[in-house]
Amino acid sequence: MSSMKRLFALLSLFAVSMALATPAAKSRPSATRPSNKKTAPARDRSAEAIHLNNLGAAYMNQQQFKRALQLF
Repeated sequence: MSSMKRLFALLSLFAVSMALATPAAKSRPSATRPSNKKTAPARDRSAEAIHLNNLGAAYMNQQQFKRALQLF
């Protein structure tokens, strides 16, 4: 029974520490590179590429291969 109490105490301590660490990690400022105007167009191109790739995959699932090929 003593080992069960130790296990429960250890798991409780772990759960509390994880609950306290999660909000602290979110509130800490992240070490990211400074934003500049050069990264915005790259993000737009990346988002557009992802969107077109998803559309192409969707058309392939619908067996519309000619239409899908135009999007890749």
